Amino acid sequence: MTNNATAAVAMGQVARTMARPFSLRRVLLVSAAFLGTVAVGLLLSGRGGTALALTLSGGVAIINLRWLDGFLGTLLQPGRAQFGGGTIAVLLLRMGLVLAVVSGLLLYRPAEGVAVGAGFTLPLLVLVFEGVRTTVEGES
Repeated sequence: MTNNATAAVAMGQVARTMARPFSLRRVLLVSAAFLGTVAVGLLLSGRGGTALALTLSGGVAIINLRWLDGFLGTLLQPGRAQFGGGTIAVLLLRMGLVLAVVSGLLLYRPAEGVAVGAGFTLPLLVLVFEGVRTTVEGES
């Protein structure tokens, strides 16, 4: 093996060992930072109701991401899955919370549907980008 080939192999190994693993904490922090920045911008432009709709829906989405991470962690463990009636009840309550927040915000400010949608979508987009980032860094 030539020196260049050896260096290329060594670089590949270094890149694989330096790849950061998936981090739900990073997803939550980036989501909160994005939501906070947009909310402050909306407040400064005099759109407090829109900022409230965005912040509340984003907060519910972040809470549900944390819960879903723990839920999937217990469900996907080797062996028998920990999935019972209590888990189904909690899942239904979570979906009820989302429905209540969306309904309440849309009844309070019907024109703020885009802000509610953006609040729920932004944390999911950050989650997808974090997953893609870890996959790409892990394969290099």
